[in-house]
Amino acid sequence: MADELDTTTAASATPAPPATTAVRPPRRWVWPAIVLGLLASHVTLCVSVMAIANSDPSVAIVDDYHDKALHWDDHMAEVRRSAALGWSAEATVGDTRDALSRRTLTLTLRDASGAPIEHAAVEAVAFADVRANDRLTLTLHATSDPGVYAVPLDARRAGLWELRVTARRGADTFTTSLQLSIN
Repeated sequence: MADELDTTTAASATPAPPATTAVRPPRRWVWPAIVLGLLASHVTLCVSVMAIANSDPSVAIVDDYHDKALHWDDHMAEVRRSAALGWSAEATVGDTRDALSRRTLTLTLRDASGAPIEHAAVEAVAFADVRANDRLTLTLHATSDPGVYAVPLDARRAGLWELRVTARRGADTFTTSLQLSIN
């Protein structure tokens, strides 16, 4: 019995023949697929970020900023000519609204001596600082009061507004930028 025990133990101690395994073909497509997947996810992320950044209405880009930079000296000469005129502008926005929910923007122009400036062609660009890309181009019309010009303003957004005024009378051109607080 001891001899039988030894033979069974010895027989079980011998290794079994190796099982036959199927040889896998090399996966040559795995690494290119990973690289292409990373590139595709990067492109998707960039396009998503650009779409989000461009859909924000509070972002404003200065139109023709490069051209304005190239003509900065001309702009400063215009500012000096405008200051030499001695004209001043004062703007107010009325509290009452018309049927289209617009308020009246009133602009008073005066010369260096305080006399009203009549018969001027007055234009303005108005925008809320918080939505500087939403600009309103306005042509103001003379009222019955001397030196006073007015236009309906679609100012539905309360807050700080900028008004860029250009007034022309004869050969004189006056430009200024005013800040308005609209409630």
